[in-house]
Amino acid sequence: MIDSTAFLLYGHWIKKDEHQNQNRATLFQTEEKSDLVRHEQLLEQRRLDQEESKLLRLQRQNQIDEGLALHQQVNGN
Repeated sequence: MIDSTAFLLYGHWIKKDEHQNQNRATLFQTEEKSDLVRHEQLLEQRRLDQEESKLLRLQRQNQIDEGLALHQQVNGN
């Protein structure tokens, strides 16, 4: 009942699609959905950045370890 009444009152604000149909769901959509998508994208980017940072630290550590091993070989230790 509330859905039908709201649609009757505010249906003229709803954009029509290419077939000139009105979508009832668009009446109740809010910006939170786009905010949620943006939040999920930011979380995913943060996770990727952390993985990249971890990979870079491991690469640096490997370079240090290789340098130490080479130094020990040169010095005969």
